[in-house]
Amino acid sequence: MKSEIHDLREGRSPSLFHKVRAGGFWVFLLRIVDRAFGIVKIVVTARLLSPEEFGLFGVALLAVTICETFTQSGFEGALIQKKEDVKGYLDTAWTIQVVRGVALFLLLFCLSPVVASFFKTPHVSQLVRVIAVSQLVIGFRNIGVIYFAKELDFGRQFVFQFVPSCIDLMVSMVLLFTFKNVWALVIALLVRHTLTTAWSFVMHDYRPSLRVDWDKARDLFTFGKWALGSGVLYFLLTQGDDLLVGKVLGAGVLGLYLMAYKISNIPTTEITNVISYVTFPAFSKLQHEPVKLRRAYLQVLKVIMFTTFPLALLLFLLAEDFTILILGEQWRSMVPAMKILCAVGLVGSFGATIRPLFYGVGKPGIHTKLSFLHLLVLGCLIYPLTRHMGIVGAAFSVLSAMTLTQLVASVMVIRQLKVSYPDFVKLFIFPSAAAAVMGLCVVACQRLVVETNLWSLGAVGLMGAGVYLGVCIVFSRLLHYDAIDQVGRLVHSR
Repeated sequence: MKSEIHDLREGRSPSLFHKVRAGGFWVFLLRIVDRAFGIVKIVVTARLLSPEEFGLFGVALLAVTICETFTQSGFEGALIQKKEDVKGYLDTAWTIQVVRGVALFLLLFCLSPVVASFFKTPHVSQLVRVIAVSQLVIGFRNIGVIYFAKELDFGRQFVFQFVPSCIDLMVSMVLLFTFKNVWALVIALLVRHTLTTAWSFVMHDYRPSLRVDWDKARDLFTFGKWALGSGVLYFLLTQGDDLLVGKVLGAGVLGLYLMAYKISNIPTTEITNVISYVTFPAFSKLQHEPVKLRRAYLQVLKVIMFTTFPLALLLFLLAEDFTILILGEQWRSMVPAMKILCAVGLVGSFGATIRPLFYGVGKPGIHTKLSFLHLLVLGCLIYPLTRHMGIVGAAFSVLSAMTLTQLVASVMVIRQLKVSYPDFVKLFIFPSAAAAVMGLCVVACQRLVVETNLWSLGAVGLMGAGVYLGVCIVFSRLLHYDAIDQVGRLVHSR
């Protein structure tokens, strides 16, 4: 492994390995802070709002996300992927971004009654119109902030996102305790987007102007068209189930499903989103060096599997106690779906490495085709299962479609990187075995607990984490499983 790190460090940019590790630290720190704030918001929201009100907010966001998805340009990804200087492209990309923001505002404002009619929720129309204003505002965000990701300057990226997150938390708490209804979430979202746009001009000194170079726009769209196609598929895959649940089962049940999804995927998706965000520009820089790219990818995948296996299993085992103690009795009915969605988060953690890999090497079409396969399988399963089994059926259809797609994706990755099948499978064997031992210990401790409360819940969780780390240490000594060393390097790279 030392030789692998040495080889990676000797890439075209000698500081790339350090930048990736340091970037991982900053982005992970930002995710921890942002998610900690998010958990506070989720808990307070769950305590003060009913599942139906939370579902109304989910319906409004669905409408916005649909319009966002079908109008995205993919230009930011194209700018990051390009190896040459992209300054000449920025005005064009920003102008199209502004036009898109105006179009989104008008579209959402006009279609809000249609959304209310489709979901049979009259009150959602006004929510959509207010959220539409936030899309207008965010369209003016300074395009220069893409340099933070492109140059792996994640320290500044941390500051750029941290300030709006802090203010968003404070505003959300004040509004939730003041209004105690769904409008608190809507207004807080508008405040956050407005602040983010203003802050972007403070954080980066580039000053865009309204100007379009059509040759450059076509060049960006060559890459962006795949991002658009992939984005549409990604929406259908990640939120198509929300759309169907809201339509078939109503806003109240949608609120339960959305909460189950948010809670169950917090541990796994936050880690994978961090690594995905950091590795896309890193893989782009290594796209013409296949040996270094392969080694870098395998290191990334090893860290992801090491961290997500125990987190997903712990939340699965503690789901019911967590829901009742933290969120409240009114959310109990979401627990069965939440347990299935924990497995979705685990399987999806591997999927999070697929997009940055194929986008980084300039082959976004592969990811789009995999997404289409995923959508095809999901489309065949989700309606009948949701109709007959409710949100449990929806969760099971998502898990089934994702598992099949990731098996196919594994073959594509192995072929792209020319990795041997045994070496690839080893990355999953050790963490799954350690997690299995941890799971047995957690179940045994749960049976010994006389009274379940927050203290016992925390103690069981910490014990499980300790067992997992202990087993991994044994594996590292006896079987040379070095995932702990990899995580340690990430932490000390700051």
